[in-house]
Amino acid sequence: MRLNHLVIRTRGEPAQLAAALRSEVQQADPNFVVESVTPLRGLVDDVMGPWRFNLAMATLLAALATGLAAVGLFGTVAYGVTRRTKEIGVRRALGAQAVDVLRLVWGHAFVLTLLGAAIGLGVALTVSELLRPLLFGVAPREAGVLAALTALLLAVCAAASLLAAWRATWIDPLAALRETE
Repeated sequence: MRLNHLVIRTRGEPAQLAAALRSEVQQADPNFVVESVTPLRGLVDDVMGPWRFNLAMATLLAALATGLAAVGLFGTVAYGVTRRTKEIGVRRALGAQAVDVLRLVWGHAFVLTLLGAAIGLGVALTVSELLRPLLFGVAPREAGVLAALTALLLAVCAAASLLAAWRATWIDPLAALRETE
């Protein structure tokens, strides 16, 4: 019988026990040579290192994509506010409060965000089986993961559109009515 690896559980630091291990193995079998003593954590880290790097890069890219989506949504809502400056000015001149303008702009953006989330979930559920070979320890249609990611994206979109809607409350009604197109 040929032995390639010997696994030993220790209570202390494995490197400190290397000399004692070598002498015990030498007494048991003088022909057996201990080439190296490596903690199991080191072997696991060697194997999992590339996976951890890939996970870190995927997380970084996902965070970057989320940030870009937030900036894009903010820009889109801000552009919509710019296009509706006269309308908002008329509403303010007729007595609408800042909170009414905020509710109008943010509500419209959030409804579109909910629609986008529903479409995105539908697409994700439809094509999720294509991702099965890339996933480890997670089912492609795991409800908790989908719910958490949807909640995260809704929160980011709500914050970005709320910021743009809040800027709409700064519109001066008189200045907006004086503008010409």
